Amino acid sequence: MLRVEATGPRIAEIAAQFAVALLFAVVLGLWITQVSEQSEVRAFLLDELRATQDALAASHHAAGVVAERERLAAEIHDTLAQGFTSVVMLAQTAGVELERGQAGRAAVGLARIEDVARDNLAEARALVAAWTPPDLQDGDLTGALRRIAVRFGAETGTAVEVVDDTHHHVAGGAIGPEAQVVLLRAAQESLANVRRHAGASRVELRLARTDGAAVLEVVDDGRGVPPDVPEGTGLRGMRARAEAAGGRLDVAAAPDGGTRVRVLVPVTPAAATTPEVREVLRTDAEVVP
Repeated sequence: MLRVEATGPRIAEIAAQFAVALLFAVVLGLWITQVSEQSEVRAFLLDELRATQDALAASHHAAGVVAERERLAAEIHDTLAQGFTSVVMLAQTAGVELERGQAGRAAVGLARIEDVARDNLAEARALVAAWTPPDLQDGDLTGALRRIAVRFGAETGTAVEVVDDTHHHVAGGAIGPEAQVVLLRAAQESLANVRRHAGASRVELRLARTDGAAVLEVVDDGRGVPPDVPEGTGLRGMRARAEAAGGRLDVAAAPDGGTRVRVLVPVTPAAATTPEVREVLRTDAEVVP
């Protein structure tokens, strides 16, 4: 057995070294324990974050599905449903003409039914393919408004005038596809409401421009909208479509009686954020003379 004799100073030195080693071991152990605990906390937080992200993604997906269903419902209501309404009314009229023995007028009605059915078929194909509405294939909103005005006048006998004031305001770029679709659908739905409710003899579609925005006014000389009547599906769809594009919809009594529907949408998504457009959207200032 090897024995080492140590004097007092040597013992103190050894004790000091042992104490330092022990302290280092304790500190190291505590640090390792803390790191391990923090790793467990991080792992737990990462799991929570992944779960939250998955739930958020599922929520966004569900919201997207609902929004797409609402969009498709609005598209169907504004296109196919109105077309089928026209087919039914024209078919009823043709049936009455046949009962009266007026085969010539009935034949004219049947030809109109065929035209409306063909238009509806084109709309259905466009919806399936997610294309631009057929009336806007050439990118000419004014031409599309004139075509639906001619069809409406032929089907109802109501005089429809289309006024294009956009040439008075050439700044701000062309009206974009999204804005064109919103304004076209608004015109279609407004004319459908005139057919069903207004009893009007004349309708005016006025297209105009303001800084960064496009404006469509549909004014009829019918019986007007009673103040206590709630908005129907068509008006709610028009309002939702306009707001989704950064614009707005106003429905009020026309100056000379009847109803005025006014839709304002930015011509580009960026235009909706400009101070001028925000001011127009906030106020009721008249854009169209």
